[in-house]
Amino acid sequence: MVVWLFGLLEGAGETQYLVGNIFRWFSVLQWVILAAVVAWATLLIAVGRIEKQYIHMLEPVVAPGLEEQSPYTRAMNQMAKQLGFVNEQWFVQNIGGPYKGTATMWRSPDASTILIVSGGTVAGVRLKKTILLSKVVGGPVLFTRDETGTLDLSGFFEHEFLLNADLGELWELHQRRIKERGGRVERFRGASPLADYEALEQQRVDILVEQGLAYYVSGGQRQWRYSIRGAMKMYYEGWRRQLKMAEQQMERIRKKRPGE
Repeated sequence: MVVWLFGLLEGAGETQYLVGNIFRWFSVLQWVILAAVVAWATLLIAVGRIEKQYIHMLEPVVAPGLEEQSPYTRAMNQMAKQLGFVNEQWFVQNIGGPYKGTATMWRSPDASTILIVSGGTVAGVRLKKTILLSKVVGGPVLFTRDETGTLDLSGFFEHEFLLNADLGELWELHQRRIKERGGRVERFRGASPLADYEALEQQRVDILVEQGLAYYVSGGQRQWRYSIRGAMKMYYEGWRRQLKMAEQQMERIRKKRPGE
């Protein structure tokens, strides 16, 4: 009996030691996770604070041949023609460095919506992004896209996305948003879709600057950066809200994008 009790106590001691080690490992793991989250948040805030943003960063070029377009760009532009969008114009980024993006810009037949299909690469990563923009009379600019991206802190753009959508799905969502706003949108009358888009972007950045969330870094208001407060707000409100919205579309993550 004594031997049995001794063995039982000894086993209990080993179990207690094992449990204690497990709790210690969990504690260490929690600190590691916390440190990783803090490091990631700091990185995002630092990048948002340091990275230069450009209002005027595109210049017109002759449309490339079909063989020079990515499958995504080719598919989206073909759908744009089928849906009746007009005034196709090609642009490339003119800011140098790792930025080698392209953009095809269109207007809807009634000139109430701008369509931008982005391609090319940034730091070797292939760009795949399409956005639709319409200015509600007396309201915000409705901004509909096929990937998450970042939210607009100014409130001038009202973002919504549909992951991996083809242009038909995206256009249907955008039109539904217009109807929900009463259907009254302004017509774009600029010399080109690029001029219309840059005018909207200028208004948006001006609001950010007025709110203390950004500041201009060069003459002529061509380049700007987020302020420290703006960069922190972009992470805590922008990225976290986007992740939460993306969770609601988990079923679309595996959906193939146009051209794939």
